[in-house]
Amino acid sequence: IILDDCIGKNFTKSIHYLDKAIKSNNNIAELYSLRGTVELELKKYDTATNNFKKAIEIDKDFKDAYFNLGVISKYKNELIKAVNYFDKVTLVDKKNVRAFSNKAFIKIQLRDFNSALSDLNKAIEYDPNYINAYLQRGNIYKELKLFDESLKDYNKVLSFKDS
Repeated sequence: IILDDCIGKNFTKSIHYLDKAIKSNNNIAELYSLRGTVELELKKYDTATNNFKKAIEIDKDFKDAYFNLGVISKYKNELIKAVNYFDKVTLVDKKNVRAFSNKAFIKIQLRDFNSALSDLNKAIEYDPNYINAYLQRGNIYKELKLFDESLKDYNKVLSFKDS
């Protein structure tokens, strides 16, 4: 019922069911994470943060909670904090392409291009079909005036669209 309500965007009802489930058993990280996800959808970042932190308190390796804390930090323009949360994701899940990509995107904003390139290279290593990583890397190469490398990545992006 909870997932159906979330999918149907009936967030108030979802929170009600999640609160009942948590009251019944307050030691399930997934329940807090799901509640945090609903709160995140409602843009209630502080309550979402509390729920994700509670999920991590229960399960210190709960990568989805770290990821969502990174997303919230990015929304709040707390970029260094966001990178740190995405780093925690990659410590738990060493091949999490989305976390590497998010870290790179933030590092591009911070103009830390070399570190961003490192993250994008890892994302591409773990998922050679991750188009966004090639696009972001191409943008960095263009910014660094490495036009041949940039062109290679842009052509790679175009080759995906042709397939």
